[in-house]
Amino acid sequence: MRVLLAVKKTITFAVFPCVLFINTHTSAQLAPPLKFESIGITDGLSQGFVSDITQDKNGFIWITTSDGLNRYDGTKITTYHHDPEDSTSIGGNDLSCIFEDSKGRLWIGTRNHGIDLFDRETETAKHFRKGDNNSIRSDEINKITEDKSGALWIETKGGLDRLVFEKNGNHIFTHIRLDNDFEQHRGAFWAEKVFVDSKNRVLVTTHTHIWELQFSRDGKNYTLVSRFRFGTRATFPIPEILEDTVRHILYVNDHQSLRFLKYNFSDPQPAFGTIRELPGWTIDKQGRIWTNDRRQVKLIDPETCTERYVYSSYPSQMKILEIATAFYTDRTGIVWIASGGYGLLKYDPYSEQFHHVLPETSIYQILEVNRETLLTHQLQTVRLEKGNLYLGGKIAGIREIEKQNMTALSVSPLASDSSGNIWIGMSGSIYRHDVKTGKGKKYSVPYDDIESTPFPLYTDRDNKLWMGYRNYLVRFDPVSREFSRFAYPSIQFMLDFDFLQCIYEDDHLLWLGTIKGLYRFDTKTEKMNRHYTNQKGNSRSLSNDFVIALTRDMQYPDRYLWIGTKGGGLNRLDKKSGLFVKFSTKNGLPNNVIYGILPDDNGKLWLSSNNGLTEFDPVSGNIRNFNEEDGLQGNEFNRYSYLKTSAGKFVFGGLNGLNYFDPKEIKPLPPPNVMFTDFRLFNKPVDFTRPGSPIRKNISYVKAITLRYTQNVVTFGFAGMDFRAKKGIVYRYKMQGFDKDWIYAEKENEATYTNLDPGKYTFVVQGKFKNGSWGVKTASILLVIVPPWYRTYWFYILVTVSILSSSYAFYKYRINQIMRLEGLRNRIARDLHDEIGSSISTIAIYSKIVHEQVGSKTFNNEPLLKKITEHATEIMESMNDIVWNINTKNDSFDNIIIKMREHAYQLFEAKGYMLHFQFDEALSKIKLQMERRRDFYLIYKEALNNIAKYAEGKNVWITVTTGNQQIHLVIEDDGKGFDPVAAAKSGNGLNNMQFRANALKGTLMITSEIGKGTKLRFVF
Repeated sequence: MRVLLAVKKTITFAVFPCVLFINTHTSAQLAPPLKFESIGITDGLSQGFVSDITQDKNGFIWITTSDGLNRYDGTKITTYHHDPEDSTSIGGNDLSCIFEDSKGRLWIGTRNHGIDLFDRETETAKHFRKGDNNSIRSDEINKITEDKSGALWIETKGGLDRLVFEKNGNHIFTHIRLDNDFEQHRGAFWAEKVFVDSKNRVLVTTHTHIWELQFSRDGKNYTLVSRFRFGTRATFPIPEILEDTVRHILYVNDHQSLRFLKYNFSDPQPAFGTIRELPGWTIDKQGRIWTNDRRQVKLIDPETCTERYVYSSYPSQMKILEIATAFYTDRTGIVWIASGGYGLLKYDPYSEQFHHVLPETSIYQILEVNRETLLTHQLQTVRLEKGNLYLGGKIAGIREIEKQNMTALSVSPLASDSSGNIWIGMSGSIYRHDVKTGKGKKYSVPYDDIESTPFPLYTDRDNKLWMGYRNYLVRFDPVSREFSRFAYPSIQFMLDFDFLQCIYEDDHLLWLGTIKGLYRFDTKTEKMNRHYTNQKGNSRSLSNDFVIALTRDMQYPDRYLWIGTKGGGLNRLDKKSGLFVKFSTKNGLPNNVIYGILPDDNGKLWLSSNNGLTEFDPVSGNIRNFNEEDGLQGNEFNRYSYLKTSAGKFVFGGLNGLNYFDPKEIKPLPPPNVMFTDFRLFNKPVDFTRPGSPIRKNISYVKAITLRYTQNVVTFGFAGMDFRAKKGIVYRYKMQGFDKDWIYAEKENEATYTNLDPGKYTFVVQGKFKNGSWGVKTASILLVIVPPWYRTYWFYILVTVSILSSSYAFYKYRINQIMRLEGLRNRIARDLHDEIGSSISTIAIYSKIVHEQVGSKTFNNEPLLKKITEHATEIMESMNDIVWNINTKNDSFDNIIIKMREHAYQLFEAKGYMLHFQFDEALSKIKLQMERRRDFYLIYKEALNNIAKYAEGKNVWITVTTGNQQIHLVIEDDGKGFDPVAAAKSGNGLNNMQFRANALKGTLMITSEIGKGTKLRFVF
C-alpha cells in the first residue's frame, strides 16, 4: 500500500497525521461546482497551451504559451512574439516558464532558446543561451527561481544552473554537479528540480534524494549540507516540493503520492490521498492544495483531512480541468489554472463568499431543522457539513407525510419547535412531524368555516403554534391540543394574497404583518390593540400597507421594530411614539420590495429584495448592495425564504436556489492598484517604438507625455490590478487643469479628451470596488500640450516688447515729426525773414521815398520803381522756392531736375548765356527729403546767381550725375573768373554754400582763375 508522509515544523505545529480517506469521491460528488472564468483565444490569448503563470509587482498577470508571451490586465491581453528580424524580441515563441525576481526583473524560460530577461518598459529582451563555459548549460528550460541572495536557479534539460550578477553587471553561470548516483539517471528525463524555501535553503530533488546546497560567500564553491533519500528505487518523475508558508509545512510528492516533510527532513508522517500525476500544484490562501490527479483537478484540505474533485457546470471548462498543466495563486488569493490546449481558468474565492446551492430551484421557504439540517418548502433537506451546505434527500418519513393527503408538496407552510418537531400546514389541518423518528400526527382544525391551508406558521417561546387564515389568527397548544381563534378587526374577502404575511414575537406581544398594515396582538389580553397603516400626507406613517418582513433592532430592541414592505422600502417603527422612519431607493436601497430582514451581530441589517442583497447600517446609514455578479443565486429573492442558522450563517432563498454566508466574512475589498494600459491619439493606438512617437516606452511605465498642439484628442486606458470581483471595479478620473470635479466612469475603463488647449495637465484616475472606498492612492500622468509658436510665452513677450517698442518708436516719431514741423515752421519763418523781410523793407523804404516825391517835377522816380519791381520779383521767387521746397511731391529727383533746369533757363536766357544742361536718368530713382533738397537747391541756386551777376561769360555748363551711391553736381562757366580767397573774405555767399555743403555731409570744391572762368564741384 502506498502511504503518504507528513512532517510539520515542530516549533510551531504539533503533528496531526491524517488517516487514509477511503471514500474521497463521496464528498466530491456532493460538493457544488465551482464558478470559474474562462480565458482563451477568443479573449486574446495567443495560444491555448499555457505552460506557466505569474503576477508581477504591478499586478499584471503574465502567461507563457506555446506561441508567445501574454500580459493580462483583467480586460484585455497584450501578446509578444519572436520576430526573426528583431534581435530584441523574445528568443522564441514556445515558452516553458516565467519568473519575476526580487529586483522586479521578468525572466522567461523557453523550450529551446534559453532564457530571456524581458524589459517590460521597452518590451525588449536580453538573451542568455548555451555557449561557452560561462553560459547556460542547456537551452531547454523547465523552471526559474531565486534565493534571498539574488542568485537565480535555473532547471534545464542538462541539469541545474546558478546565475549571479556582479556589481559591474557581468554575469556568472555555475553548473551544479551532484554525485555519480544521480548522474547515471540522466537521459530522457528532466534532471534535478530546485526549490528555495522561506528559510532560504536551496533544496534540490533528484530521482533518489533531496539535497540542500550551500554556497560559499564568494559564490565559487558549494557544499552538500544535508540530504534525504526517498527509497531504495529511483522515483520517476522527479518529486517536487511545495511549501505552506502560513503553517510552515513542506509537501513533497514521492512515488506518485503526497508527503509532508519537516523542515529538518526527519520523522515523516502519513498523510492522505494518492497523487499519481503531478503536472503542477499551488496552495491557496486557505491552505488548500490544488493539483491535477489522473486528469482531474483535486482540491486537498490538509486542515480537515478532506479532498474533493473540482468540477464546473460548463463542459468547456471541464476540458481545461481535465488537462491542467500549471496552477498559480496570486497575491489576492485567486487561483489560476492553466491547461494544455484550452487556455486557462480563473477561480475567484471572493465570488464564492455567497455560497450557492440548489440551483435552478425556486425556494419559497427555508427552515432550520437542527444544526446540521435545513428544510425547504418541498421538504428537501440541505445538510451543513464543516461550514458548507450540501444537497440532501427528502426528509425522513416523507411517505408518512404523503399519506396525509398531501398530494402536492410544492408549497408547504413550515415551522419548527424547540422539541425538534416540524409543523406542516395542510388544508384544514396541521401536521406535526418528528424528525428523529420520521413519524408524525395530524391535527384537524375544529372550525367549519376554516378549510384552507394556513399561512404562515409560527411557534412562540412556549412552543405554541400560531397560524394565519383569511379572517382569523389561530393558536394551537400542543400540550392541551386545544385550538383558539381570534378574528381580525374586519372581515376579509377573497384576496390574491394571504391576509397575514408574517409574525414576530416581542415578549407577550405578537406583531402581525398583513396586506393591510401592521397589527399588534397582546397574547395576555388576546386583543389586537394597535393598527398602523399608511396615512396619506403623513411622512411619519407606514410607507406601504403590504408588510412582508419583521425583525427587532439589535441595539435598541425595546424601542425599534424594523418592517419590510412590498413597494415602500424599509421602515423603522418607534414603538413608544408610533412614528415611522422610511428608507428607500432614494437612500441607496436597490429596490423598494423588502422580502427578508436579518440582523447580524454588529447590528447591521441584511435585506433581500427584487434586486439582490443589501447590508444596511442603521447607525451610519451606509449601504452596501450585492447582486448576481457578486455570486448571488440571482438578483430576485423570494419572500418568507430567509433565516439565520444556529451556527450564525445567513440563508436567503430566491428563484435560483439558496445563498448562505457568514456576514462577518463579507468585508469590503481595499481599492485596487490602477495601472495605465492604453494610450491613443485620435482613437488610434500609439506605438512607442515608432520614430516621432510622443512616448518612448510602454504606457504602463510612462510618467509624462508631451504632445504638439495639433495632437489634442487623447484617450487613456486603465485597469485595476485586482482580479477579485473584477466586474465590480468602478473608476473615477480627472484631468487636473481642465476638470473641476471627478468624473465617475462606473465600469468604463478609459477616458477621452478632445480639443485640449495647450498647457500642462495631470490626468489622475482611481479605482474601487463598488462596495469599497476610494482611498487616497491614484495613478497619474503629466500631460504637456506644446502651444504653437504664436501662443508661446516667448512669443507673447516678443509681441509685448514689439508693441511697446513700436509704441515708443511711434511716439518718438510723432515727437520728431512735431519737432521737425516746428523746425520747418521756424525755418520758413527764418527764410521769410531773411529772404523776404529785407526785400519787403527795401520796397517799403523806396515806396515811401516815391510817395514823398510825388508831385515833384524835379525828382526822377524811375530808378526807385525799378528797384521796387526787382525786390518784388525776388520776393515772388523766394515764396515760390519755399512753397516748392515744403511740397513732399518734390522729393523725387525728377522734380528737382525740372526745377533746376527751369531756374537755369529763366536766369541765363535774360543774360544771353548759352546753357548746357545734362543729367543722369538714374537720378529718377533717388529721393531727397525736404531739408536736404533745400540745402542742395540753395547751393545750386547760389552758384547760378553768382555766375549771372559776376561772370560776364557766354556759356554755362551744368552736369548732374550719380555714382558710388553719391550725387555729383558740376557747374562751370567761361566768364572772367575771380580770386576764391578774396571772395571768401569779402562776402557771405561762398560761406553759406560751404555751410550747406557741410549740412549735407558733402564735399564742395570751387576752382577759378582770373580770365579763365569758374568751376564748382559738389559731391554728397
